[in-house]
Amino acid sequence: MLNTFMRMIATRLRQSTVFACFFLLAGCGPSEGEKKVQADLVEAQKQLAVSTAELKMTQDSLTQAQSDATTAQAKIHDLEEEIIKNQPAPECEVNGEVFIATQGGSNFRLGMVEVMVFERSKIDAILVSRKKENDQLRSVLGAQGDKLGEEARKALNAYFAASGAEKAGLLKIMNDKESAFQAFSDHGYAEINSGAFYFETLPEPVLSVKTNADGKFKFSIPRGSSMVVAARATRSVGGSTEHYFWMIPVPSTSANSIDITLSNDNLASVKGGSLFYSMEDR
Repeated sequence: MLNTFMRMIATRLRQSTVFACFFLLAGCGPSEGEKKVQADLVEAQKQLAVSTAELKMTQDSLTQAQSDATTAQAKIHDLEEEIIKNQPAPECEVNGEVFIATQGGSNFRLGMVEVMVFERSKIDAILVSRKKENDQLRSVLGAQGDKLGEEARKALNAYFAASGAEKAGLLKIMNDKESAFQAFSDHGYAEINSGAFYFETLPEPVLSVKTNADGKFKFSIPRGSSMVVAARATRSVGGSTEHYFWMIPVPSTSANSIDITLSNDNLASVKGGSLFYSMEDR
């Protein structure tokens, strides 16, 4: 609109200039009215120059404003993305309990048990590494057991092949060899058959909580995350102490809450090559 107005002024000025030149060529001197027109023409030309300059400044300002607006919109878009990115993910509340079912049919609830939560990917890596170590130790112990068993067999055969005073001397040797083999059979694999073998190298947990007096616990994790719950506990039974280990995956879900139980039926075991008891397979 501003450009149209300026073009109209420029057209009027050109027309006035043509009229002034016509009067001069006709040999007529300018009248007072014509002088006034010429003066107005000069003034109008000055105003045109000023308006043209102002128009350019306005156009430059408009261009800058448009550029600033584009930059501002880009910054707003980046900030909105940053806000969305930093928003905490919706959480899932995990409610659980820890107890042991006794032979008498009652449930012994375990209080003050530390329940740890780990990222599944980190636990998987540790389990693979420890499983290799476990297999190597099992191979070494197997060789030791075979050796002790062979020594006990030879001592037994020697005892029955001997007679008289010689037999009496071989009896102690046979008993010692058999006792050594029996002790190894009972306890030689205890360490690598226990969940403690895998708990020795656990990383720093994402979080940890302790069970209350009723053996219950609660924590929250991002929905859809892949986590593992691990816990260990002890209980005195008569003159001995029982050791319990649990390591189970938390089901990945979009639900607001889930329930998990750590009890006899999902104690950690290295037998069968897996330490995990999967709730998804129940």
